[in-house]
Amino acid sequence: MYKNILLLSLVGLVASTQKLTIDSATRSFRDEYGRTRIFHGTNVVVKGFPYLPQQDVFHPHLSLSDKDLQDMVDWGMTLVRLGVMWESVEVAPRQYNMTYLDEVDKLINRMGEKGIYTMVDAHQDLFSRATCGEGMPSFYATELDNQCPMNIPGQLFKLFGECKSLDDYGIRKDEKGWRNLDDCLKTTFIKYYTSPEVCSSFEGLYQNKNGIQDRFVDFWDVVSKKFATNQYVVGYDPINEPWPANFYKEFSLFYRQTKFDTEYLFPMLQRLSKAIRQNDQEKIVFFEPAQFPDTFPLFGGIVASIGFQETPGGKDQVHMETLNDHTYCCQSDPNICDSGEPPLAKKDVCKAFHVSKVQKRNQDAQRLGVPMFFTEFGACANTESCFHEITSAAEQFDKYLGSWAYWMFKGFGDFTTTGKMTEGMYDESGNIQMYKMLALQRSFLHSIQGVPTSMQFFTDADLNGTFIANYTLNTSIQAPTEVFFNQEVYYSQGYKLSVLLNNSPVNDLQIDTTQKNYIRLFTNNSDHNGKTVSILLTKKSQNNVITLQSDDQSIEANINLEDQVEGLNGFTYFEVAIGTNTDKKITFNLYDADGDLICEGSSNYHECFTYNHLGYKTTLKLQTPGWLGEKTIMSRELNNLNGHIVKINISELHKAEIQ
Repeated sequence: MYKNILLLSLVGLVASTQKLTIDSATRSFRDEYGRTRIFHGTNVVVKGFPYLPQQDVFHPHLSLSDKDLQDMVDWGMTLVRLGVMWESVEVAPRQYNMTYLDEVDKLINRMGEKGIYTMVDAHQDLFSRATCGEGMPSFYATELDNQCPMNIPGQLFKLFGECKSLDDYGIRKDEKGWRNLDDCLKTTFIKYYTSPEVCSSFEGLYQNKNGIQDRFVDFWDVVSKKFATNQYVVGYDPINEPWPANFYKEFSLFYRQTKFDTEYLFPMLQRLSKAIRQNDQEKIVFFEPAQFPDTFPLFGGIVASIGFQETPGGKDQVHMETLNDHTYCCQSDPNICDSGEPPLAKKDVCKAFHVSKVQKRNQDAQRLGVPMFFTEFGACANTESCFHEITSAAEQFDKYLGSWAYWMFKGFGDFTTTGKMTEGMYDESGNIQMYKMLALQRSFLHSIQGVPTSMQFFTDADLNGTFIANYTLNTSIQAPTEVFFNQEVYYSQGYKLSVLLNNSPVNDLQIDTTQKNYIRLFTNNSDHNGKTVSILLTKKSQNNVITLQSDDQSIEANINLEDQVEGLNGFTYFEVAIGTNTDKKITFNLYDADGDLICEGSSNYHECFTYNHLGYKTTLKLQTPGWLGEKTIMSRELNNLNGHIVKINISELHKAEIQ
């Protein structure tokens, strides 16, 4: 069954990029072979001059060298959200730096040759350097308010210290009107969003004051024209984290969660999408809703549906658009990230927030008929808290078969973030931050010969490294399913793989494991078309003897695990013996991860077998007669059963043995 065959070697094109489309029926990405694609990736955004990472030699915080790209490949990352900011392209009014775009094009090609797609991101935070941020040209950030409006919202926010001019923070300006970065960094950048300068900057953009929105449309015309023919560009993110205009002047923008999306953001996105489509009809537009107030930081985070009734491109372009959002626990409460990231004690709050955010955005994506892609999450240090922040979000992405990009690969001198230089993948010495590796190196369905229906990866202690997935096979697709699994991080002591077809073994499913970190599965037998392929991947068991005791310590179960011989793929055999020294009448039941009965019995010797990929979590229950029926005296989990012979010997412990 495990074969190194030419077909899989030629067609399993892990280190390559192919043209992507969207299948509207399944809301999924498709490559040129027709396979469903799921992306795990990262962000590369350099927010200051020269707006590109150094590429010649490795640096822990600043480079995107050959070593960096190889690390991405080894980590299963196949997409980079690359910052190409308006200010880096338009260097003076209507003067565009095409030399810079040529350098961006070269970088995109370097990544593409390694099998890494690029999403071109018009990144911004806090609008421009004139307001302690980056993204938009500062020469368009003019006529900014520096006083809180003399109305109830303005004065109320001022009273609580939230409406505060950048001048009141003591932030100096240079001759170009740029704010001094050292001064800006004395306060967390999030505080500046409610300054009158930032709010009036965004007001000007959405209301097209002095033609600034027209110039933004022109920027996208230039950029999309440049990259329209680049095969490695998967698409465009029109604007990062749009801020909801000037809610001091129109206070309903603050508390009506969808008003900004509907009345201000959507019309602008329509214009940007149209500009892109005039030059490029084949790439995907990854449109973003507002972070605030769509997500309101009260009561653990109030997440509303986005205010779009259709996609920015309309019904004619919906097959080339994707809902793009971000999720950070910092959005759940205004004070939860005072130290830079959520504390470990708040991990359950954070998990509940990510459950709510991702579920709501999946509902939005379903309503609009588009895929869902979370292009930012994480932004944390190498801590246990960071591990949980990443994992609780990624678990939800897997639940809805969503793609993601971690924020971010390196710090790149980031001056508008909560995570500072600690948010990248490397420490000061260039060593990999292992908490992040453990959180991000999730086994996943990379490319699928059909349509995925479920995917789950476990990081908890009992099931650490266990991966289960199901997909509906489409044998007309002449390319294999590819599963990514990091052998060094999670399977250094070996692994066990079971693959079933409609919960039964199959002999003509070709399985190739010759390439490190990848499993390829392929069949062109049309008789299997439409059947369900089930995958169970576990660590190789290191503990083959397990001893369990009943709750009252009167009964002991000794369990021996033996690996099956090659060829018994997915087959688990149970042999249960109840000792003759047992005075009690004992019955046993074995249940799979879904709670379905696998095996039961009450005789002295019983055997059964199952082809079941849900054996990764098997529950053993022992019962004895009680006054009101059967009494459960033991309920214990047997984890990571995957093609084992399981011998269970049940005996009664006498008092001397208990003592």
